[in-house]
Amino acid sequence: MVSITTDGDRAFCGKNKGMVKLLKNKLQAEDTDSDILDFHSILHQESLCKTALDLKHVVDPVAGLVNTIRARQFKSLLEEVGAEHEDVIYHNSVRWLSLGEVLKRVWALQDEIILFLDTKEISNDFVAKIGCEEWRYDMMFAADIFEKLNELNVTLQGKGLFAHEMWTHVKAFKTKLDLFARQANEGKFCNFPLLGKQKVPGSVSANIRDYLQSLEAEFTTRFQDFVKIEP
Repeated sequence: MVSITTDGDRAFCGKNKGMVKLLKNKLQAEDTDSDILDFHSILHQESLCKTALDLKHVVDPVAGLVNTIRARQFKSLLEEVGAEHEDVIYHNSVRWLSLGEVLKRVWALQDEIILFLDTKEISNDFVAKIGCEEWRYDMMFAADIFEKLNELNVTLQGKGLFAHEMWTHVKAFKTKLDLFARQANEGKFCNFPLLGKQKVPGSVSANIRDYLQSLEAEFTTRFQDFVKIEP
């Protein structure tokens, strides 16, 4: 045995009585030179990193909107107006993994959504939010960055991957985050499909740079254990 991976639960990782600690004690009692590498699940850590973005002010209104129109005849309206998409993407709790796709679809259908809410006389704060320029930029950024995080998550689920291969993908993503932050500082968003089409104000660019730096710092903190497997 050379390593063990857990989901970070206290029963496994407790400092004194966690399973990993007890296992190490047993191995060292049999051979004082023996040791094993212990890691938290890479996929679990990657998922937790998303919370560093602090985009709840974007996620909550969109989730509320999707739940509001879910049981209504929104699909019929899209068919009537010949919209590009046939429906929004429904999700019980708008999980982080699919959040980028949900945000992109809502953004693409914003005009149809506003028409639907107005026609049905449905009160929803999404209408006020989408009319706010700063919130619109945050929503575009959220859609773009969550899509990139989703792509990383899918890559990490590749069949037969070893820990060091997964770590390589994570390191590459961290390098990209550093690049994205530096580009944002210069007002450049060529790597962001929605934001890249906009002329982003300097104050918004600075906020996005801060978001990206926070996300990179979170990756550094949560994946510090994996430095052990560096060659």
